[in-house]
Amino acid sequence: MTAVLIGLSSAFALGAVPAQAGQAAVGGKPAATGTPLVPDQRPQPAVQRVDLGELATGERCTPTPASSSLRAQGVAETCTKIVRSTTTAALVDPPTASCRTNRPGYWTYQRLSSCMKDMETTFKLKDRRGRTLGTGRMKVNTSMKLSASSGTWNENISVKLDKVTGQVRKLNVAFDAKCTSACSMRKKSPWSGAKTLTLGEIAKGKVTYGATPPSGRKDFLTTKYHMNVTMPGAIPVQPNVNWDNPRKIRCDNQITGSPGCVHADVRPNLVLSLSRYGAAAATYLWAQQNLPDGWGYRTPLRRMAGDSEPHRRKTCGDRSSDPFVPMPDHVPNDSCDEFPFAATHEGGRDGALCADILPKFENGQWQVYEARTDKPVKMTEQCVRGHVPLDDNRDAGGELGRFASGQRVLDTEKYTLTITN
Repeated sequence: MTAVLIGLSSAFALGAVPAQAGQAAVGGKPAATGTPLVPDQRPQPAVQRVDLGELATGERCTPTPASSSLRAQGVAETCTKIVRSTTTAALVDPPTASCRTNRPGYWTYQRLSSCMKDMETTFKLKDRRGRTLGTGRMKVNTSMKLSASSGTWNENISVKLDKVTGQVRKLNVAFDAKCTSACSMRKKSPWSGAKTLTLGEIAKGKVTYGATPPSGRKDFLTTKYHMNVTMPGAIPVQPNVNWDNPRKIRCDNQITGSPGCVHADVRPNLVLSLSRYGAAAATYLWAQQNLPDGWGYRTPLRRMAGDSEPHRRKTCGDRSSDPFVPMPDHVPNDSCDEFPFAATHEGGRDGALCADILPKFENGQWQVYEARTDKPVKMTEQCVRGHVPLDDNRDAGGELGRFASGQRVLDTEKYTLTITN
């Protein structure tokens, strides 16, 4: 009988469990010697980008006071404008926490960090006829790292004067930030007062936010930024460059007993490796590549924050209409590992609806076998039950729990699953 090879771009074998000495083979298909079970998917970077062109504003002009030194120099008004960055650079995936490797002209978001790279702002001096007497161009960069275990976080701010023309030789730059909703500024200005910048100089520092959502609650907030750009010696006016963060931050107090914050728009991605989680990871990957729903791959999973034990018992335990039967002769310390996970809203399916499989690592490769001759695998099942050593099962479950708290995945929130080598 010819073995059946299955999979996506990387096939792996589904065959009969080979008989050990003095035992009969399990399953109705012989073991295959073909391609090993190998992930054919790369971890997808959990990233979102916003083109800074979305922040572009019309020119905002302010008349110079009649008795000012600027008016005496023929300057009738000063104008500022946020412009779309015209700088181009290679796109690096996944981006690091540093703006240095991110694409200029974009605000990039990860689950626990964000980075704005080279937002260009212009400053102009104009005479009474609207003619430009001088310009200054600034590049603004920001980088924040949120905390999954605290409602307090910092954001690094820098402003560089990178081009001047005409009567503009220096600029004074003041800066402050604020946040909305249940959030307050622990430190609102990255530097004290106004910094005087000459060509090529950078003003930099950090601001600090603090969010205190009540226990059991979540809140969404926006960070806002205000910059005051003037010529040295000019009387400061209201901030003349203002913008909001295009993406909200979600802070909650529903996990771990303490607040934490994330970019909820960025879907979290659980990464499990075959080398670390063995037969458990092989079971999930087999289901992703072969069962119609492709949980965690084609179809996101949704975390269930409540008690998952009823789900586990329905799939693997005494509430299943088709009880799981351990195979200790083939898997020492055998256990039932269900997928979709019991701790998801997709989990808790009757074990009778699941494919029963046995992943085995043989000759340097993973092979997947039918576990029962009376229950052939049809590839249309709604779930899978893998015969998995208890240590692999527990280790994968522990990583799932750490993932939920470390990425602050709330009840019903969607996430993806990536299996790597």
